[in-house]
Amino acid sequence: MDNFIQGKHLDNEILWLALKLTPEEKKNHEDKNVDENSETLYKYNLAMKTSEIHKKLWKDCTTVNYANTRIVPVVGTSRIHNNIALVCENEFYNIISSIGISNVDNIEISFHPVPAFEYSPKIAAAAEVSLIVNDFDLSNDFIKEVLGNHFEVPKLVSENDIIAIHLNPQITTKYHYKYIDLVESLGILHFKCNKICGDLDSVSSNQSSKSVTNVIKAFYIVKGVTQLTLGENIHSMKPKSKYFRPQKLCCQYLHICPTGLQSKFEQLQEAISPFLTGEINELSSSLSSPITPMFLMTGSLGSGRHMIVKTVAKYNGVNCFQTDCNALQSSTAKQTESKISLTIQKAKAAAPAIVLLDNFEGYGPIIQLWSAVGLRPKNRLYDLKLSKEFALYC
Repeated sequence: MDNFIQGKHLDNEILWLALKLTPEEKKNHEDKNVDENSETLYKYNLAMKTSEIHKKLWKDCTTVNYANTRIVPVVGTSRIHNNIALVCENEFYNIISSIGISNVDNIEISFHPVPAFEYSPKIAAAAEVSLIVNDFDLSNDFIKEVLGNHFEVPKLVSENDIIAIHLNPQITTKYHYKYIDLVESLGILHFKCNKICGDLDSVSSNQSSKSVTNVIKAFYIVKGVTQLTLGENIHSMKPKSKYFRPQKLCCQYLHICPTGLQSKFEQLQEAISPFLTGEINELSSSLSSPITPMFLMTGSLGSGRHMIVKTVAKYNGVNCFQTDCNALQSSTAKQTESKISLTIQKAKAAAPAIVLLDNFEGYGPIIQLWSAVGLRPKNRLYDLKLSKEFALYC
């Protein structure tokens, strides 16, 4: 590391380095990738989505290339142990995505000098970003205002990166109270950088250079300098949010789930995790029909049922689409069917998402539902089991 500092890539106490997987980590993932059948991944857990949603979700997935090199800024500190590098959740997601791996919490990496001066970060001439959809209907004026205010200070971005913008009053400005529900519930918008280049006339040359050297270039997006365009909204997984974000900087990391709900949170997380990682395929391959992730959660008013579901959604980087079953019922069957159909379309538009059906017992006598799934009223915080008729599905 001392040899790198003596080089010419140190800028305002920031050391620009090339990040790679270590040979051991690279071999482990290559061996794991050989064992997995990528063609059958998500064979069942995406069966409930339309083909259009399926294409939008996965058509832009990064090609697996464990030899990719990413240019990153590094700041030294004495507050952490040797041979450890800390990154935020969003940056960690971008790093592992650019390499082509997923579903990991830690990776072994090695730092190297930047291969050549041409790979050092430059100001982008043009960039295209797309909003990752959520369950809110946002106007283009609001989205452009958020992007413009975010890039008042230049930000470092690479192609296919996820850009996380925290919705504080400085970012939302005049729209803050108009979208107060969005600010309070999500507090963050995610965008994906589809294209970015340093020279409008050298897009093809940049792509050919990247394919030869496997170096993922980084660019600064500067308001008023970079030609920033907003593309079509896309469906995509978002970086996982595993920790509580405090208002003031502190050194202690708190789990995003409140302490009193962690036991049930872990049960629910353990149940849905195989569907998100594709591990359920090994079990489903021997069955005639796929296993559908549906759950019934019961509890008294104020016990935290909604909070735990929304926490699980944030933890896994998916949306949480909530609807009240009482509002779906009408005086005629045709009106009810129409409302249900509209709700399903909205849920698909928010995919990937966990759909929360509130007051599900309104569709039939609750005693019959308990009898069907083997539950009985109890003075417990939750009754969490599995059945065909459960009200929460992913």
